[in-house]
Amino acid sequence: MYEQYQTFPDLVGASNSFGKLYCLGMPPLEGKSVLDIGCNEGFFCGAAYFAGARLVVGVDIRKDSIERARSRFSNVTFFCQSWDDELEGQFDVVLLASAIHYADDQIALIHRLMAKVRHDGVLIVELGLIDENSEVCKNIKRTAGDVKTYFSLLYLEAVLTDYVVRLIGDSVNQSGDPVRRKVIHIRHRKPIVILFDSESHSGKSTTVRALCGFQPRGQKAIGHFNIDEIMVSLRDEDSGPFSAFKNFGQEHDYCTARTSTKMLESGVYRQFVDTVIEQKEEKYPIYAWEGCVPEEGRQIVIDAFQSSGFVVWAAQPIEKPRLNCEEFQKHQLGAPATIGFKTRVQVRSNLDMITIEDGNILFHGWAFEIGTRSPVSQFQLIRQNASTKISIESIDRPDVNQVFDIDKSLKLGFVIAAKKEDFFQGGILNEIMNEVFFERQGINRMARLFGLASDGGMFLIEPA
Repeated sequence: MYEQYQTFPDLVGASNSFGKLYCLGMPPLEGKSVLDIGCNEGFFCGAAYFAGARLVVGVDIRKDSIERARSRFSNVTFFCQSWDDELEGQFDVVLLASAIHYADDQIALIHRLMAKVRHDGVLIVELGLIDENSEVCKNIKRTAGDVKTYFSLLYLEAVLTDYVVRLIGDSVNQSGDPVRRKVIHIRHRKPIVILFDSESHSGKSTTVRALCGFQPRGQKAIGHFNIDEIMVSLRDEDSGPFSAFKNFGQEHDYCTARTSTKMLESGVYRQFVDTVIEQKEEKYPIYAWEGCVPEEGRQIVIDAFQSSGFVVWAAQPIEKPRLNCEEFQKHQLGAPATIGFKTRVQVRSNLDMITIEDGNILFHGWAFEIGTRSPVSQFQLIRQNASTKISIESIDRPDVNQVFDIDKSLKLGFVIAAKKEDFFQGGILNEIMNEVFFERQGINRMARLFGLASDGGMFLIEPA
């Protein structure tokens, strides 16, 4: 008697197929090839075809299941055979759902299926997984009376060292399951390269040497593409693999940034990067690229490593390594007088209002240090590139204390006063300042223009 397992809109089976589909974590399938091992009536094959897969193949050992699958999904190729039988080709996605516990040797089956997975593909396995933080392998009796082998995630990671095993999450449990069903994704392990490609003096060398674990005798823990050294070696490169690039180095004193830019302009930068990759002497699980890459050439480097089978991580410093003098010069040449605040700490702040009283310009607002959640005690008020004399009065702002849950005894408000004649010369901003006092819209506009940057840096405005 045929037992209905998968669930369809017109037929309810023992498995919640729609719920399971959500749990599998399928990647986008548009244009991909998919193999479903133990496909039953082809529910997941039909879902893959619907998602735009260019090729979908289903395999099951039960003839009646395959016949039903073919009647439901005529655009899918189905084979009635065992997972031990030979099947041609490799696939972007291989699925093994609710079946691995039937294998005599589950680990051997995973290895066989990984041979069917393309180098950048994934094997998706739904299985019972023992929830223990140790390498566990147990034979467990099911409610059906048979005994099956189950593993912990750590056990699978320990025995499948050639692959990356990732836990995706829970699957849909079924009655009779002795352990919780989970979904794991298994991928081929590939070397990784991290690009430390920012400009000179940004800390690349220090970071890479720490990451590579350089020892006194020059031993290292990971691979290292030192582009600066390669550029310098071009001086003596007459017939070696980099000889085609020697002239570029000579023209630009073997400077990595300038030489790379010239190679990029001449259309040979990809050839240079490919040569760098080809010349790696040893195999490491992870590599670091150390060397400036022109902004326009970054994607070329990434594409070259990906084409060579690397997973690419790109590392950039969070802060700019040095002052951009050119941009500052452009700003100053076209800018009128500028004003703003500066603090020496990271703050959260707001400028509520600006008023003039008795010849003083008063800035009303609040601020507190992000790290210590304490009032800001030191400000500078900047006009152009000079600091203006100010006085600071701390005031209570219970509304701010309440919103940010800060000790009510702390005075987070401030009134900063600067003498008008010290701050403005020649009546600059008088009209716009007068507008601020009487129009709420004007106050809001000025509050956006003046103030402390949220990261504690300088925030400047250009008066209208």
